[in-house]
Amino acid sequence: GMPGAPPPPPPPGGARRGLVNKRMSLYGELSRVQAVIDEFQRIRRENLGIDEDELTGGKFGGKGAGAGSKDDMLDELKGRSKHHSQVREETEKYGPMLNQLGKEIRSYQPSGMDRLVKFMGKVEAALDALSNEREVLKELAVLQPEPGWPDQRVDVIREAVALYTDLSSLKLKLGSWQSQEQIMPEYDFYEMSTKFMDKAQAQLEKIRLTYVDVIKKFKKEKIPWDPMLLDHTIQTSLKYCEVTMIRAIRDVASLRKEADFTYEMEERTRNILETAVKLGFKVHQFVGGFNRTNELLFTEVARLRKEQIETAKEAGLVMPTLARMPSRGGAIGSSAAASAGVSRRQSESRPADVGLGSGAQ
Repeated sequence: GMPGAPPPPPPPGGARRGLVNKRMSLYGELSRVQAVIDEFQRIRRENLGIDEDELTGGKFGGKGAGAGSKDDMLDELKGRSKHHSQVREETEKYGPMLNQLGKEIRSYQPSGMDRLVKFMGKVEAALDALSNEREVLKELAVLQPEPGWPDQRVDVIREAVALYTDLSSLKLKLGSWQSQEQIMPEYDFYEMSTKFMDKAQAQLEKIRLTYVDVIKKFKKEKIPWDPMLLDHTIQTSLKYCEVTMIRAIRDVASLRKEADFTYEMEERTRNILETAVKLGFKVHQFVGGFNRTNELLFTEVARLRKEQIETAKEAGLVMPTLARMPSRGGAIGSSAAASAGVSRRQSESRPADVGLGSGAQ
C-alpha cells in the first residue's frame, strides 16, 4: 500500500470477530455476532435491488439495472394478481360464512366476560381460515356492501378480551403469590418479588391511564365489563404484600436461630427487612393504604428492623447506612467486618463463618 496509509482491515472471520459485549443469558453466554449484522445488511441490499458486484466494484452493470427492474416489476405484478385472485377466491368461498358470523357478532349479548372470551375464541378460529383477514374482509365489503362486516365492534371486543385476560391473569398471580413463595429459595425470593411487583405495577399504571375512556367504549358496545376489575386487581397486591412480609419475618426468625450468627447473617437479615419495608411501602402507595393484616405485619417488620439495628450497634457492627457507603479506601462493611470476625453469640476466639446464610448473590 501507500506509505503512511492505515493498515488494511482484518480479514473477515478473524478470531476476534463476534467476541464483543459479552452478556449472560438464560441459555448461556451471549455475544454480539458481526456475521448476523452483515447477513442482515446483505439481505437489505438484495431487497433494494443493489447488486453485490456493483457494490464491490466488480463487473459493472451485469444484467443492466433497467432489465433487472423490468423483470422485477413483471414478477411483482404476477405476484400481486396471484395474491389478489386468492383473496377473491377466499371471499367467494367464505363469504356466506362471514356474513352469518357478522350477523351473530352484531346481535350477540353475552351475560359475562367469560362467555364473551369463549365466543370470541370461536370467531377467531373461523377467521384463522383466511390467508389475509383484512384483505378478504375489504373485498367482501366491495362485493357485498350489505350488511357489511362489523369491524368496529370486533375491534372493541378484541380489546376487551385482551384486557380482561391480562387483568385476570395478573390478579391470579398477585393473589396466589404464596404458591410462588413456597417454591422459591430464600436467595431468589426477594429479588424476584421486587421485579414482579415493578412489572405488575407498571402494567397496571399503564392500563389506569386510559381506563375511563376504554370503559366508555366497552359500554357503548354493550360489553359486560365489570368496571371494578382494575381496582380489584390493584388491591390484590395486598395479598401479595402479606405473603412477602410473612416470608420476611419467617426468614429473619430462622436466621436468628442459628447458633453461629455471623456478620453475613446479620447483613442478610438487614437486607431482607429492608426489602420487606420497601415492598410494603410500594404496595401501600400503589393501593392507597393497607388492610389490617398488612398493617400488623408491617409493624412487626419495622420492630424487627429497629431491634436489628440496636443489636448491630451493641455488637459493634458498622452502622447499616455506613456499611453500604463505599469509602475512599474500598467498601466498609461486609468484607472488613467479616474478616475481623465480628459476630454475635459466638466465642470471640473463633473467626466468623463467612458466607453462611449470606445467599451470596
